[in-house]
Amino acid sequence: MSKLLGAGSESCKAKTLAYLEREARVSFGRTVARQVAQLKLRTATRSPVSGLIENAVVEKYGKIPCLSPFATDERMILETSKTLNVLYVFSGTYEPYLIHWLVPLQVAFQQTVPTDEHPYELAMYLHSLHQNLFPSWSKVQATADSVMSFLEREDSTFFSHLRSSFGKNITTDDKDFLVDLILWEQVSTQPMPTVAKELLANPVFFLRNWLAELHMSSAD
Repeated sequence: MSKLLGAGSESCKAKTLAYLEREARVSFGRTVARQVAQLKLRTATRSPVSGLIENAVVEKYGKIPCLSPFATDERMILETSKTLNVLYVFSGTYEPYLIHWLVPLQVAFQQTVPTDEHPYELAMYLHSLHQNLFPSWSKVQATADSVMSFLEREDSTFFSHLRSSFGKNITTDDKDFLVDLILWEQVSTQPMPTVAKELLANPVFFLRNWLAELHMSSAD
């Protein structure tokens, strides 16, 4: 919990863990309340993108092997959707990979009888995880690039095989993290389908996706 709340930072070292959590709860709650009023919402658990979030949650739980045991767990799916809606209201942040990041927090802070406040707590913890523990996008990219450079240097045959294999039968999904990442990284005058086709042929983008989703898309 101390790492999750950033207790190791210089500005937090003199504060107790209980104080840090109370401070985080108050700050998070005030921001959510302000955003709910500004967006004219009835509740933070139903954001302007709630339909998108709910569809993505159901799709992920049905498709990802490690999440499939929960695919029929309506409580888990509803909790995930509510939490991600609260986070979106708080910070305007939503990406499909956040579904993966949230699962360990749901397991760690599981309640026997969930309270109405629980999605808000999980959203606060998810925000803290993103801010204090997960590597920045630049770090994720640098790690993936480093791995691919090492592979090219140490096993050029396998590296060439990967490049050749990824260049075949590439398809894109406009909801997929990879395409979002490409759009974020690249500014190009080429038509988007052409850009996506060319860039997705590079396995480094799939490695970045794997790292960003905490390896949870793997069948293993």
